[in-house]
Amino acid sequence: MAKSRSASMTAFSTPQEHQEMSAKQIEQLQHEIQENLSKLQEVEQKTSRVEEEITHSKRETERRVELMMENGELVHALQQLGCLLQEETRLSEQLKSQAASDGVQTSLLEKRSKAAKEKTKRLAAEILEVKRRLAKLKACKKHKLQSQRKPANQKHSRESKSRPLVDYTLFYINVLINVFLLKPINDLSFIYTPLHTI
Repeated sequence: MAKSRSASMTAFSTPQEHQEMSAKQIEQLQHEIQENLSKLQEVEQKTSRVEEEITHSKRETERRVELMMENGELVHALQQLGCLLQEETRLSEQLKSQAASDGVQTSLLEKRSKAAKEKTKRLAAEILEVKRRLAKLKACKKHKLQSQRKPANQKHSRESKSRPLVDYTLFYINVLINVFLLKPINDLSFIYTPLHTI
């Protein structure tokens, strides 16, 4: 027994140092215990806040369920309104995405339409010029026939031979003018107009 005490005493130089070391260990343990108590208290506070939030959420959910049950028609209408707004947003985005491609197609159609109109104007001008020349030719032939001194029956026979060709030509010129300038292309009833009405 005396040997064990002497052995323990040999670990420390003096009994005072042994007491100081024990006091430091006790102080350190107390500090750790205090830290653990603080952490435990913090955890308990967090747990309490979470429990309060859970309780509040449950009450809020119950309140909303009651409101939905009391106002079922209103909730259904709001749901439909939300679906309509989503559909409107989707359609507007789709229209915006198609705007670029539609713009390109519209530009091409406008160019083709403009080219067709210019071509029609040129053709109409050419037709009017041909009509003017034929009218002039008819007037010249009539004047020439009138200036010649021949029997009346011979003059009448020449006029009857020259008029049909010019009259038919002028008639079809009028047809073309009506087609390109005055009438729709699908309305060709005027073609059957008698010659004497032109």
